[in-house]
Amino acid sequence: MGTLNGFLRHKNFDVYVTGSNSRFLSSDIVTEFKGRGTQVHVLPLAFSEYVQGLGLAAQDAWKEYIETGGIPIVAKMRSKEEKIAYLKDLCEETYLKDIIEHNHVRKQEELADTFDVVASMIGTPVNSLKIANTFQSVTHKKITDDTVSNFIAYFEDIGVRNARLNFRQMEEPHIMENIIYNELRYRGFSVDVGEVNISEKKQIGQKGQAQYVRKTVEVDFVATLGSQKYYLQSALTLGDPDKEMQEKKSLYHIDDSFQKIVITKNGLNLFRDEKGIIVVDLFEFLLQPEGNFFSEVS
Repeated sequence: MGTLNGFLRHKNFDVYVTGSNSRFLSSDIVTEFKGRGTQVHVLPLAFSEYVQGLGLAAQDAWKEYIETGGIPIVAKMRSKEEKIAYLKDLCEETYLKDIIEHNHVRKQEELADTFDVVASMIGTPVNSLKIANTFQSVTHKKITDDTVSNFIAYFEDIGVRNARLNFRQMEEPHIMENIIYNELRYRGFSVDVGEVNISEKKQIGQKGQAQYVRKTVEVDFVATLGSQKYYLQSALTLGDPDKEMQEKKSLYHIDDSFQKIVITKNGLNLFRDEKGIIVVDLFEFLLQPEGNFFSEVS
């Protein structure tokens, strides 16, 4: 560390230090340099980087990307068997052993169980309090929601998720939603899940009397970056009119001027419906150079 600090005296040097094991993670590096460095969080490869790096057509790259993820060393491996073996080893040696050692995790079984729960709940909101309560009611193990939240923050990459579940539960719609979430983060957005309260007219009773029922519908992503805001829905297919209305319903009920977007794997050019909702193909969204897509639709 003394040698690295010595480089800081040279104005023509940029020093990059990586932390990749339990004894020296990126947070330790920032602490060690005490305000003289900036932490850069390196994410797995974005889909556009994956396509470019491997020279594959988007459809072919997608089949691999949704299964083994975007960790660069995995992407460059030749055989599927090698990729799977590496990802499974990564789960055990880094995502569990290093996390346990570095963070002094005493509840090791609970950490592993949390890993499994989060991996299996891809595409659905994760409530740390509910997970903690489930641990206590089902396993009679005491764990706080703060501890669960800390566990969740340790995990990343779709390939690692799949490896943890032994490549079961390969639901493309949910994986697609997770990849879109990561893509928004790559582009610098803060991403939240949104909820919209609506009133729906329903026929009640034998005489079919009309009654309005209040319900809450979800917006998959509310993406914000400074003054920019976008509402996005992820739908593998829109299919029939009922499915299309289901996906767009929450967007139709948002009463502001920010852009509303549905991302779907339809192979069509971008278009706007009669109410101004943008429908864009998944690959057009993912493969646009950073910033270009949102510049065009704004």
